[in-house]
Amino acid sequence: MSTVAPETTDGAFDAISAIVESNGFFLWEARGLKMITGDKRLGARKVERMERELADRGIHHIPRRIPRDENAKVLFYAPNGSDGLGTLIHQLVGSNDNNLSNEALELVGGILNKHREAVRTVEATQSCCQ
Repeated sequence: MSTVAPETTDGAFDAISAIVESNGFFLWEARGLKMITGDKRLGARKVERMERELADRGIHHIPRRIPRDENAKVLFYAPNGSDGLGTLIHQLVGSNDNNLSNEALELVGGILNKHREAVRTVEATQSCCQ
């Protein structure tokens, strides 16, 4: 049974969406999702609800099914998000997006951070020199 008010939960999913919009992606533990919904465990129906909430906001995630293991990492992103990150994510993980370890997702997150930094450097260079 969820103990968190629906508006709090909506606000938390909106915050994830805002982070993804701002940064291109967000790497988090499934435990965080459990905390924002106030659930004691990540049951199948609760996970389905979380996936719907994220999909309603245009947020995709890897793995495609949010893990019920609260220690598992989840990579949130917008498929057509900023600077081609959605395409880069699909190139990096391919069809293995349900079988990635926490370490592999952290590596993908590190690569995405470097990509984002490079794009921002190019944009800053272009804007100052035009």
